[in-house]
Amino acid sequence: LFINETDLNALSAYGHDIASHNETNTSFTIATIAAYLTGFRNCRDWHYNAGRRSRLDYHPYVQGAYNPELSAGLAAEGVKWARTVNDRNFERPLWDYGYHMQMPSRSLGNVNSLATAQGWVTQAESRQQDVIIMGHEFAATAANSTTWAASDMASFLDFCIAERAAGRIAGIGSLTEYARYIGFDQF
Repeated sequence: LFINETDLNALSAYGHDIASHNETNTSFTIATIAAYLTGFRNCRDWHYNAGRRSRLDYHPYVQGAYNPELSAGLAAEGVKWARTVNDRNFERPLWDYGYHMQMPSRSLGNVNSLATAQGWVTQAESRQQDVIIMGHEFAATAANSTTWAASDMASFLDFCIAERAAGRIAGIGSLTEYARYIGFDQF
């Protein structure tokens, strides 16, 4: 876990969507698809049994890696949408054509500055695109590609809130809130 279970429960109680890769955080490119799906089921069931039941139908692919067989296997397990990490904003028609198992996103980490993350938002604004931004861990300093400085995250949220208040972006929120916003009623 990147977070202890007490904090995970607090986030869940606060309303955050809780999702996970699989119990070993191993990509299907390393493990077999069958092993990946077993790890997914075990992790999903662990969350469910602990009472964390929001967004168990969402899956962030480990390291963004996926193929049609893995997507079909996850769909058979009840996953309704999944996120890749192919570092781009996207146009709403992506959803209209049923590509909900390949949702692109941007990843926060020590290779991205605060200005870069703000640029993703302003680019989405100017192109009328959507952008999903995810992060694994926020710490005092960004030590690796999956860690971002907590101070940068606070500044980034302040930026997004100001953009929303100025009417330049439609909203910021959880994946559940985003799904409602775009009318993705399967979610």
